[in-house]
Amino acid sequence: MFSTAVSQISMVINNSLAILISTSAVIYIRFADQLQAFPVNLLGASIALAALPSLSFESQDKDLSAFKGTFLNSFFQIMFLTVPASVILLVLRVPAVRLVYGASKFPWPATIETATILGIFFPIYIYSERCAVVDSCFLRL
Repeated sequence: MFSTAVSQISMVINNSLAILISTSAVIYIRFADQLQAFPVNLLGASIALAALPSLSFESQDKDLSAFKGTFLNSFFQIMFLTVPASVILLVLRVPAVRLVYGASKFPWPATIETATILGIFFPIYIYSERCAVVDSCFLRL
């Protein structure tokens, strides 16, 4: 919940600053955000949702050692899967942008700008990967 609020505030600030640069910068930021969210939403959110029932039962039973074990297991699985996927996306960001958004329909300058933004915001994306399971654990305690 907290990470969602921070993410939305971050997008409002990014869009406000991008509007000062140019209107096309807003589109580049939106495309980069959608592309980076793919590994997080596909892997991180699904693991966090799968762990949610176990975390709920363990928090009701006040079994903190099992709760901690489930949390750490889910957290490490998310990190094991999403960090390499994000690093691959960072390294191959230009081909990924061309592949996802279409080489014939997406002009080369837009590809470069989107890939640059994807690289600049990479540390923020690594942080957002672990928020899904941490948020669900926080709400269960």
